[in-house]
Amino acid sequence: MNNKIDFDVYFDKALGGWTGKSLGGTIGWFEGIKKITDFTIDDVLPEQVLANDDLDVQLVWMDALLTKGVYVTGDQLMEAWIGEYKAYMGEYGYSKRNYARGVRAPQSGVYGNSFFKTGMGCPIRSEIWGMICPGNPELAAEYARRDGTLDHEGESVWAEQFLAAIEAEAFFEKDVYALISRNMRFAPESSRLYACVRDAVKGFEAGLPWQKTWELLRDGHSHPDCTYAPFNLGIIALALLYGRGDFEDTLTISVNGGWDTDCTCATCGAVLGIINGNGGFDKKWLDLAGDKVVTSAKTLHEMNSLRQLAEYTCMAGITICREGLNSLEIVCAPELATGRAPFLPAARQQPDIEFAVEYNGYPAIGADETKKITLTIGNNSGAESRGVISIAVPDGWKAEYGKTPFDIAPRGKTAVDITIRADVADKLYDTNIINAIYTDSAGRRSRHDFGLCGAPACMVAGPFFDSYMEWTEDGGGAAPVRRRLRSRNSGEYGVPLANGAEEWCNHRVDIDKEYVAEDFSRRIQTENSFAGCKRVNIYDDAYSAKDAFGLQGPCCLYYYQEVHSPCDRRAILYSGSSDPYKIWLNGSLIYAQKDCRFWMPLNDNNVVDLKEGVNRIVIKTVRCGADNRFSMVFREYRADTPARYDVTPFITDLAYGAFLPARNGDLR
Repeated sequence: MNNKIDFDVYFDKALGGWTGKSLGGTIGWFEGIKKITDFTIDDVLPEQVLANDDLDVQLVWMDALLTKGVYVTGDQLMEAWIGEYKAYMGEYGYSKRNYARGVRAPQSGVYGNSFFKTGMGCPIRSEIWGMICPGNPELAAEYARRDGTLDHEGESVWAEQFLAAIEAEAFFEKDVYALISRNMRFAPESSRLYACVRDAVKGFEAGLPWQKTWELLRDGHSHPDCTYAPFNLGIIALALLYGRGDFEDTLTISVNGGWDTDCTCATCGAVLGIINGNGGFDKKWLDLAGDKVVTSAKTLHEMNSLRQLAEYTCMAGITICREGLNSLEIVCAPELATGRAPFLPAARQQPDIEFAVEYNGYPAIGADETKKITLTIGNNSGAESRGVISIAVPDGWKAEYGKTPFDIAPRGKTAVDITIRADVADKLYDTNIINAIYTDSAGRRSRHDFGLCGAPACMVAGPFFDSYMEWTEDGGGAAPVRRRLRSRNSGEYGVPLANGAEEWCNHRVDIDKEYVAEDFSRRIQTENSFAGCKRVNIYDDAYSAKDAFGLQGPCCLYYYQEVHSPCDRRAILYSGSSDPYKIWLNGSLIYAQKDCRFWMPLNDNNVVDLKEGVNRIVIKTVRCGADNRFSMVFREYRADTPARYDVTPFITDLAYGAFLPARNGDLR
């Protein structure tokens, strides 16, 4: 641990970090190429610095620090993010969707976000934490964890911690090999992240050309998602190692390594900017960067200047040191003066009573299901607290919990088990807010709101499949000449024999075969088609045959779902599927897809019109192999935004038909 840094050095390195971040994000602006290229930087360099979410979100974080102080919480970061940066792509959108439904970190980064939770959205936000914690990688990593779990889990959170630790230590260490090697401890050795960075280091140590090391990383650790964090962190490590501290060499390798190039280049630029300071950039780079912050964030505090941003950064670092969170001494640190950013707030803002929710699984509930939740109540005061808890649930729901008074020791915690039942008449809302209120013996009330997402109910018809024998004899393939078994009684050749191992051991399924009549234009007829079928609740946006039936192998399922909209609206339906599928909305076939693909939630998009009230959806899926996955979500439609880009907010005011048995025996 280094214990001293001169303020002017600190400021120059912080300014260098932000300058490098801005330049790198601009150099790598054309993300998504998944091969080695041979560009020079001049080939790809725009005429001016571009806005980039890699920097934008960190401006929001700085705004939260300026407003809430150095003890800022994850909830406070998210509140600022929702208010100041209207970006909804990838994991950003999924986490904001969860917060809108009352689901906070860490579940906000996980539920419904299985594809993007390992993306680069949080590793690219690491610089602010490293630069406000110079010389203290552990503290930087803790801030990064608080940030990363808002919209990610596991690999990506470790990646942000790893980078934040490197950037904190880079104020005192110039050797990138040492920085990478020492801070790999922030990733579990069993993680994909650790393995990929380790292999980048091994290739460098072995003296392999960077292109060969890149091939080893691609073959061992890459992913179709160009934002996949472990592989991109491998590219960052590779570029830093082979670039040997030279800005242009490092950025040339990073930009030619492909995948998420704006992120990899921005991070490499920031690390070298911290190591070498702003004075370490050649004049051409300083001229290009200028001093202007180019952003689409709408912060409360002015964030127009890189120098101003560096001042804010240093004042945060000074405040952290004065609070004793970092033992570093910042020599010749200026006092509050005209032209200097103010010191940051340092009040802990910790309430006497605080709450934590453990969902014990998904933060969701299906109609007529029960959910067990553990509510932990913390007493942050220095005196014992005695009180009772009350739980308010949506109309018709039930909550069971202990109603007798209990004691919470000073600085102690008490866990309360709550069982919630979603008793609904005909529909379950997507967003369901629960209020927990703790009332102490003096009548003081503390309240915590949290959410349970509604799990859509479906009636599922199936599973259907064809044996090879049925398929060929129905004209689905070339009918082979078959041997038939002669009947002992009749003497006729009646029973056909299987024509080889494939018929014995496999099934066939066809997306275009009507296993049920596919006229869904009338509600009564549609309901009759699914009468008596299995009812399944859909969690995590995942429709999978294995969650409905234990049958293995190829099969076809039909899902019937009712979506209630509070108004007529145009929306974008995003669907993802690993296997062929079809979707009908209110009786009309709106999409059919016949390929087998790598599932991701944005495989397909369709602009649809939802009517006020009930909208009938039928989904036909086939599973061609061992497993399948289908997903479906609705986002807001905007005429000025192409539907193929996932940049609009999710719709969270829908409800789903419950399909519960009514007294007359019909489904309701």
